[in-house]
Amino acid sequence: MKFRSLISITTLVLATVTAASPTESHRCKCTAKSSCWPSQQQWNQLNSTVHGRLVTPHQPFYPCHDPHYDAEACRIAQEHRIDEKWATDQAGALTNERWLMGSPYLPENQTCGFNTTRSQPCPQGNVPVYAVDVHEQADMQAGVRFASKHNLRLVIRATGHDILGRSTAMGSFSIWTRHLNKIAIQDSFVAAKCNMQPQHAITVQAGAQWYDVYKAASAIGRVVVGGADITVGAAGGYIAGGGHSALSPAHGLAVDNVLQFTVITAQGDVVVANDCQNSDLFWALRGGGGSTFGVVYDVTYKTHEDKPMAFATFVGNGDKAALKTVVNRWNELLPKLSDEGYSGYFEIAKDLLAIQYILFDNQDLAKANKTIGPFVDFAKEKLGDHVSFKLIQFPNYWSYIKTTASCDPNSAGGLCSAMVSPNGFIASRLVPRSNYETPKINEFSDAFWEAAQVTAYDLSGIAMGHSIAGGAVAKQDPDSVAATPAWRKTLVHYVFAAAFDAGTTAAQRLDIENRITNDAQKKLVDITPGSGAYFNEASSKEAHWQQSFFGNHYDRLVSIKRKWDPKHLFVCLQCVGSEDFEGPHFVCRK
Repeated sequence: MKFRSLISITTLVLATVTAASPTESHRCKCTAKSSCWPSQQQWNQLNSTVHGRLVTPHQPFYPCHDPHYDAEACRIAQEHRIDEKWATDQAGALTNERWLMGSPYLPENQTCGFNTTRSQPCPQGNVPVYAVDVHEQADMQAGVRFASKHNLRLVIRATGHDILGRSTAMGSFSIWTRHLNKIAIQDSFVAAKCNMQPQHAITVQAGAQWYDVYKAASAIGRVVVGGADITVGAAGGYIAGGGHSALSPAHGLAVDNVLQFTVITAQGDVVVANDCQNSDLFWALRGGGGSTFGVVYDVTYKTHEDKPMAFATFVGNGDKAALKTVVNRWNELLPKLSDEGYSGYFEIAKDLLAIQYILFDNQDLAKANKTIGPFVDFAKEKLGDHVSFKLIQFPNYWSYIKTTASCDPNSAGGLCSAMVSPNGFIASRLVPRSNYETPKINEFSDAFWEAAQVTAYDLSGIAMGHSIAGGAVAKQDPDSVAATPAWRKTLVHYVFAAAFDAGTTAAQRLDIENRITNDAQKKLVDITPGSGAYFNEASSKEAHWQQSFFGNHYDRLVSIKRKWDPKHLFVCLQCVGSEDFEGPHFVCRK
């Protein structure tokens, strides 16, 4: 974690707010250095209202620095530095730490990080000053009403899986929902005020994590369309952004499986949103972005029968020329794999191709191998002995999750280290199936390999492919939910990611981000006009983000935003309506 003291900068920025005229003050939100910031007495009153659940978040390595050094707390923080489960349980942490710094370009000696000395100052940075640790619906309502009354810069945080820093902000107040984590099985759910056939469903509160949701559903032989990372929140930013899954080709995006939301509005009211009431809000919450229309209290998903499945894992190593040939053959195979029900993930690092795919609803390994086996033979021909391949049968999806998960997040002492990315940048693109058809496949293969070279060879990063579209995703009405219609034509969601070392300079870090976005991602953008990017896994410098994330749904989303949040209580990076604000912290309207 890297952070520098921004006291002088913060004072300068907020002095403008403090000295503002009444009109200017109304234009800007209240932050911790503003004269309009609530008094300590008012904070104490809020704390009383929420039964002592008002907390003061800090940087995760705060206890490792003077004058508040705590040897035991520091040891725990350092021990769990790459433990995403631990990070999700801290009010001031994110699994992508760079957003806590105030700027991702700060040099190491100006941050509050893992490698900095005890004497190095550890300021608040982008960590909220106060947070309501929500345990019940009334806590959430009280926090929202307090923020609305005092015009605070408000952020919403569930588990902190936040690639784009939307759940944290300098001088802000937070609604923290991690401890709102109950899960209820619904054997015959009917959405409120709806005349519909009862359905198998599961209702999850805002802080519940996917591991626990999968476990609860598996107890009755059911499965839910959810994330690959088991500590991601099941009812937070994941679902708000659309939610992709290895089960999506079988059952659609996560948003295609939502039956109902319970939401706290910008006014602090509790509303139920489904197809039969508040249907505009229901539509917007399914892919229109998190921290935008309200605070979700719980989500009800339809569940599906859990079934046997095959799991294929492949690793191949080779020089650049040989690996390119294998990657090109893999690209050619992707449409057929999709048609036959395969889904999963692959990645390219320097001289390496790794693949993990599943075939849901399959009990015949010979059948599963029929499609992927010839590719493995081709890879062995090109890469020789540097290929490993396994095909495994699992009795159900839950068994697969337990086996492949980085850990059991509920076990004592275990570290969940799979997805923590303390310092890095990403960019992404949704690539339509049409790009894999003749003659476009050759153009695509060349463009992708060029992008992979920039990422894997030049920047020592990873080019990742998510085969989580097609199938049931493609069959959905593109306008049935707010998520970008580009999903319905997509075959693969590509992500380009590169990390930076603690010793890199600001200029070097900026260069890495620019190369990921302007070199790697742009290779695919140029050959996929009209497509887009996944709201939750994208570049903070995404060009034309309104079109990329929402397509032709954007104008409707703006209209719904104005209806449900007319004063823009909720605002975040590249979120609906955020273009009305200026500066990196979205404090003042333009």
